[in-house]
Amino acid sequence: MTSDVDEHLARLRAAPQPPMTLKALPAIRRRFAAALAAGYPPRPLADVAEAQASPGASGPRVRTYTPGGSGGSPVILFFHGGGFVLGSLDSHDGLCRDLALRTGWRVVAVDYRLAPEAPHPAALDDALAAYDALPALTDGCGPVVVMGDSAGGWLAAQVALRRPAALQVLLYPALDLSCGGASHAEFGTGYGLESPAIAFCYDCFAPTGPREDGELSPALRTDLGHAPPALLLVGGRDPLRDEAIAYAGRLAAAGVDVQLRVVAGMIHGFMTAPLVFARAAPELERLVDDMSRALAVPLLTPTVGVRDATVPLGS
Repeated sequence: MTSDVDEHLARLRAAPQPPMTLKALPAIRRRFAAALAAGYPPRPLADVAEAQASPGASGPRVRTYTPGGSGGSPVILFFHGGGFVLGSLDSHDGLCRDLALRTGWRVVAVDYRLAPEAPHPAALDDALAAYDALPALTDGCGPVVVMGDSAGGWLAAQVALRRPAALQVLLYPALDLSCGGASHAEFGTGYGLESPAIAFCYDCFAPTGPREDGELSPALRTDLGHAPPALLLVGGRDPLRDEAIAYAGRLAAAGVDVQLRVVAGMIHGFMTAPLVFARAAPELERLVDDMSRALAVPLLTPTVGVRDATVPLGS
């Protein structure tokens, strides 16, 4: 029986996209945002608002999803994926709304600067600035969960190594920019995330510096004993699979409480497309339960439909 993943891959192979280039990047960004928006059903929410992470400064924009009745509960600081060159607050709006509704916790999504216009360390600087602004953005907050998918998983892992966090949640994270895992060769062609596209993104993001260094590739670090507990999820047919497995192993060897789930048959990015992949919603539900247990904090029932508009915070 053909799976929805195989059907999706067949559609991609039948209509291959042109290679990623600097000239094509604006159009690729639009297609990426549209594809992710089409993969998620609309989710009304009590309050969605935007603000500057550091008012009066050059901090990033953030979008805060408040499901209602979440005071004192954990706050999820979320970093979107897109290879450090794609993605925005809008591209991952569906997933962030879903997270807020399923947990009943506040979600703060970060609109960090993208490469090549702003190469490393601009995105990391923005991620840290957003973390530092959380108390002001949330009127004080409970435990902080740093979370991200793909390149956003890289940011979440890096923030977790530099700031206090109760939990890090990494969805098919980019953790080895040297692409040393065997899964890059195994799944780098024909599985949605192509090796040339990965190389283009990493060249834009980190045009200089050794990528085998732990600063750029957390999966290669050995000084991880101070990292917070971690939940990692990756598809079984993802080029980034092996670096997620390697990072989980290094965290465990350092004494960090870590849970790794490799979802058989799934490809990169599947969690942002529940309208395409039937496994996405059940996997998110399971992940949310794992987050609740890891924090020993109950999930809350949100208040839905009071207001559903993106407005400035404080309005």
